[in-house]
Amino acid sequence: MIIGEQVLEELGSGPAHMARAWLPGGGCLLEIGCSSGYLTHHFLGRVESMVGLDINPAALASARGRHPHLRAVCSDVERLPFADGSFDAVVMLEVIEHTRSDTAAVAEIRRVLRVGGTLILSTPHAGIFAFLDPYNLRRALQQRFPRAYGAAGWLVRFESGQFTANVDQHRHYTLDELVALLGGDFVIRTVYRGGLLIFPLVAAAISVAGRLWNTPSVLRPLLRVLNWDFRCRFGRLSYNVMVLARKVR
Repeated sequence: MIIGEQVLEELGSGPAHMARAWLPGGGCLLEIGCSSGYLTHHFLGRVESMVGLDINPAALASARGRHPHLRAVCSDVERLPFADGSFDAVVMLEVIEHTRSDTAAVAEIRRVLRVGGTLILSTPHAGIFAFLDPYNLRRALQQRFPRAYGAAGWLVRFESGQFTANVDQHRHYTLDELVALLGGDFVIRTVYRGGLLIFPLVAAAISVAGRLWNTPSVLRPLLRVLNWDFRCRFGRLSYNVMVLARKVR
């Protein structure tokens, strides 16, 4: 079970809506970090063929149930099991910050994406409220106050099925860091930065509420607020950053 997946499938996420608008039609798409496929429907109608990839086999089983015709592959983004130039586009939403090596992940994406192909990437931005990242705060509390954190565990009714065991902390990126990470083989065509204080606070509320209730009636209004805040541009202060890049060589 992925916390809030039913509502995410219904309403989508800010990055998923933007990725669909940016995605060129046709060709073969690789969705990296497709999880249980709750956002995959945004892209299926835009391309000729599609592969969903995730490191979590249980989530992929759910993705296959949602989308029986989707080719779902279990693999690490740092070791993609595809031939060079296999894809016309790659969508990777809120994944690069989870990787053990972001440089290895980008090298693999560069390898499997054809020249002229599109990369759409979203990740937490190193904005003014990056320190409020809910995952990082939860991990810090868990490490600093293990007894209190463990004692609070009896309240939890629903465990998130997302795979997070490979990292202790989300990375947050500036735009310059993303440009450097992608290197000279990519040219960034479009940049979006949105969300501010409301975004991490509501994301934290969704994480807590999902573990206590995980019902659409509770999570739906929170996700609506989260998506609204994502649509508000705050430039360098923003909590989120998203880029559309072309592979030029």
